[in-house]
Order: sequence, then structure tokens, then C-alpha cells
Amino acid sequence: MGDGRESLMPAPNYNSPVKELAYKDLLTSIFTHASHQRGMKTWRTSATYPQCLFCGNTFRYEAYSVEYHMDPNIGKATTGKERTVAACKESLPTSRGPHRNRFLEVQAEIRSRMASDRNTLLAEANASAKRNLMSVGGCADTPVDLVTGGNADGKRPCLGNGQTVLTRPPTQAEFVECWSEAIIRCGLSPALVDNPLFRKALVTTSRMGQTAVCMGKGNALGKRDTTLPHRQTFTRKIIPQTDKRLDAENMERLKPKMNKIGGTIMSDG
Repeated sequence: MGDGRESLMPAPNYNSPVKELAYKDLLTSIFTHASHQRGMKTWRTSATYPQCLFCGNTFRYEAYSVEYHMDPNIGKATTGKERTVAACKESLPTSRGPHRNRFLEVQAEIRSRMASDRNTLLAEANASAKRNLMSVGGCADTPVDLVTGGNADGKRPCLGNGQTVLTRPPTQAEFVECWSEAIIRCGLSPALVDNPLFRKALVTTSRMGQTAVCMGKGNALGKRDTTLPHRQTFTRKIIPQTDKRLDAENMERLKPKMNKIGGTIMSDG
């Protein structure tokens, strides 16, 4: 985020009712008049980033960047993007800037439209799932409640235990073909399927049933996903914890022998 400053005059559409603005115009209305005069083509160059009317900070223009800047409560779970822009100082409860009322109007409208877009995507996904159920002779009116129980990430809603699935279960042939494609496309060794721990993981997943299924977030919003955490969660949190547990278990097995015959453990990590 840049530190440049320019005359904090409002954008041309500053006084337009927020509900009458197209979403792009709503987002760009937070920038100064001087930023608009330079043109949006300059808003992705660090020397000419647009300047926020409400706090004076400059940052690279992207729709999600404005959403982040205007609302400190919006995160990756909402937009699918990492936060790269600090929240506007006007978002602080104690702030009383000269454009406070306009800030609150724009912020509320952004929140409203983001919620509306999310609900639309989920409704479309639900309608599609009902059509799939009808095609295999099911009842489209059978409800599927979204709950948070059994969710590994603790953020995404899961399909609850005992709830009706709105698509037919895969056949054995589809199950095998799905894994065959994953092995080929991900460059996995075919020997993986013979590994006892791999097969144990599949059995554990199967035993979880529908608690292992959730509605996606970010780019997968409105689609079925799994509660299996993603790479960053595994790398930063889960794998180090598992490694620590396995190391402790191995030490417990070694201690009796070390106490009996002695031993020295050396490590470079």
C-alpha cells in the first residue's frame, strides 16, 4: 500500500444513492476525484494507485481489495483471496472522519450485495442438486440441513449426520475411476493404493459419511467440497502436530532399550 497523498475531493458519483450504483461503481466511489481523473488504467501501477477518500491510503485496485479495505470482517473464507490491503481507518468504531456517514452507507451496501451474491450461488447449487436427485427418482422436497458439526476446518457448513444426499452415491466403477484419474493427473505412484495407511485413510473417510462433505468456499462457493483441510493448514499446523506425536511414540518404544543398553540420539534439526 502506498503512502502518497493528493487532494481528498470526493469522486463524481459521491452523492449518488448507493443502491442505485452498479457494483463496480460502488467500489470505485471510495476513491478520490484526482484518482478518477487519472483513469482506472493507472490504478494497478504502484506510483499511481488510487487513494481512498475516507483514510487517504493508496492501494492496488481490485474488487476484492476494496471489499477488504472497507470491511475488516471480510477474509479469505469470504472472497477466496488472501488479505493484501489493511482495513480503512474509518472502519474503527471510534473514527469520526468528515465522510463517516458516506463510509457507513458504502460499507453496508457492499456487505449486503456480497451476502446476496453468496445466497444466489447457494440457491443455484441447491436447485441443481435437486434436479440431480429428481433424475434418479428421489424427492426434491427432502430438506438438507447445513450444520457445523464434524467440520475439520471449523468454518465451512457440513451436511449433517443422517441427512438426505441430493445426488446418487457413486458406483464402485466411478469410485475406482475417480482415484485412477487422481493418480494419473497428480503424478502419484500406483503403489500408494497398496499402502496400509492410505487404505486406512480411505476407510476413515468412508466411516465419516456425510460429515466429510461440505459446501465449498472461495472459488468453490456453491459446490460440494470435503472438510479435509487444504495444503497450508496441513503444512503449518497438522503435519507438525502429527510429526511431534509420532516422534513421541517412537521415543516411548526406544526408551526401554536405551535404559537397558544405553544410547545416544543426535539430530541436526
